[in-house]
Amino acid sequence: MKIFFKNPADYKVFEKWYYPILFRQGFSQRLFPRTGIFLEMQYPDWNGGVNSNKEHVNPNVTSQYDFRIFSRMVTKEEALAAGWTEKMYKNSLKHRISSLPHELGGHVVHLKLFGKDNSEIWQKVWKLMGRTDKPDFKPAKAGDYWYKPAYEIFANYMEDIIELRKENIPLMQYIWELLGIEILIFTLGSNIYYRNGVKKKMDRVLPNDNGRTFAPIRLLIDEFKDIKFRDVFFNWEHNEVILIGGNKDEFWEN
Repeated sequence: MKIFFKNPADYKVFEKWYYPILFRQGFSQRLFPRTGIFLEMQYPDWNGGVNSNKEHVNPNVTSQYDFRIFSRMVTKEEALAAGWTEKMYKNSLKHRISSLPHELGGHVVHLKLFGKDNSEIWQKVWKLMGRTDKPDFKPAKAGDYWYKPAYEIFANYMEDIIELRKENIPLMQYIWELLGIEILIFTLGSNIYYRNGVKKKMDRVLPNDNGRTFAPIRLLIDEFKDIKFRDVFFNWEHNEVILIGGNKDEFWEN
């Protein structure tokens, strides 16, 4: 993914509040190299439609992008100017007022990975979501907005997972399988770690030496022996070290 912004404060909101929760589900900035995320700015060939000023994914392929996402980022200065208190602003960020997880984790994922409407992948995802109805791909309209109900149901569901309001490990494992990725999550000061949502145990805790830690090399070699190491990130909210590996080169930056 490529991130674009005019105001550095917008990027800081993305980096602190949105990137950690996206990375935790495998959505590293190195994933989907032909996706552009435009923070509070118009992307090239902006169509100026009725709903274009609202957060959205534009799936029209260009020479540079398969997907372009327009995302809102509310900065502290903007919130205070609108009459919010600092406490109100902090609480709003904790609840993730941007729909970026919906657009990226939902729409880009299904458009990129699931194939045609009602494909076998769609059918499996629908069952993994616990749905007993049939996915509805018939275009519908709400005001000036055209949408497909199945697309929005899945994107809303993924937004809930990314923002930790829901947990569905089997669904995420299937998505990670489609992407060909493995995710290791370690917590500083704990001997418990997770591989693709499965709880595992080390023989000692992960150390925290004044904000620095040390990777258990033998364990990493065992876990990633057949997969390319792709990225690493520290999630400040949960005191976690997250590592991602992936073998499908078409989804990743070099």
